[in-house]
Amino acid sequence: MMTGLTRLGSLADRGRKGLIVIGEGNDSESGVRFSQVLDAARAQHVQCFALLVARHRAQVGRVRQFGFDLFRLASETKGKAYDVRANIDALNEAVQDIIKRLGAPI
Repeated sequence: MMTGLTRLGSLADRGRKGLIVIGEGNDSESGVRFSQVLDAARAQHVQCFALLVARHRAQVGRVRQFGFDLFRLASETKGKAYDVRANIDALNEAVQDIIKRLGAPI
């Protein structure tokens, strides 16, 4: 994620910038702390979106089990996180929503 944020940050301000993270919601071996990623996203004005594509449930009832940082990253950068699991229709809806939020032509 940090590499993507660095590349997006190097672009001249030509409109909105977005980073889409696709994952299953766990991070076990990052070389960069989450706080550094969040700070970089904020500093570069990058909206972050997370697509959780795991087969396991990210949340059981009101208790979130996976994807804490991805949900926080999306929320704190005015992006959004989507728990699409393996549902192709939910994935399509999420992608269409991201396109709409970024104001990109379809």
